[in-house]
Amino acid sequence: MISIKEIRQRAAKLGIQGVEHMKRTDLIRTIQATEGHTPCYNTDWCKPEWKEHCVWKDECNAEDYFSD
Repeated sequence: MISIKEIRQRAAKLGIQGVEHMKRTDLIRTIQATEGHTPCYNTDWCKPEWKEHCVWKDECNAEDYFSD
């Protein structure tokens, strides 16, 4: 699992403001959106074909929504 500190650093590098006050889920979704991806972390929006390329897949509860 990626530490909140590492997530905040990644977000700050992307120019996202207020990272020190954001929750983990909000940070990751904001990072996803900033990078041009669907902000689907821990939602049922995820699609099985995204699973292979998702940076956050190892810690995301969306795994429950994938039908293999």
